[in-house]
Amino acid sequence: MSHSRSAKNTRHKLLGLIHLAVKRQGLSDTDYRAWLEREFGVRTSAKLNEAQLHSVVNAFRSSGWLDGQARGATGGEDRPTAGQWAKIAALSRELGWDGLEAPGLQKFVERVTKLSSPRFMTRAQARNVIAGMESWKKHRESNSKAQP
Repeated sequence: MSHSRSAKNTRHKLLGLIHLAVKRQGLSDTDYRAWLEREFGVRTSAKLNEAQLHSVVNAFRSSGWLDGQARGATGGEDRPTAGQWAKIAALSRELGWDGLEAPGLQKFVERVTKLSSPRFMTRAQARNVIAGMESWKKHRESNSKAQP
């Protein structure tokens, strides 16, 4: 098999995993495309390079989007929405952390929710984490503007 064909197969598999994760989470096309644009500057995963595709798949895996059944398929669990996960990931990066698995985020979630990991959050707890992160971000921004 040629290198080009192998790369094409890898790309095809990564795109399939991304679409599977998006479908499992019930993420709307509009929300997904907005997230792609915010994170990578494109509105379609077809325009991502292979490294970016790997980055998206790894982020989805670390958030549990590619594990087992689709969320909600286990009997009405009150799990965070895909939009909430995307917002937490984006705020995490804005606060200087490295996405959903960052130790700083883990500690923040533990302080806010008393849970050992973000993956155990409910939707309500995710709302509290997002509100706390937004508040912290605003506080940091206002303090940086006040500095001469």
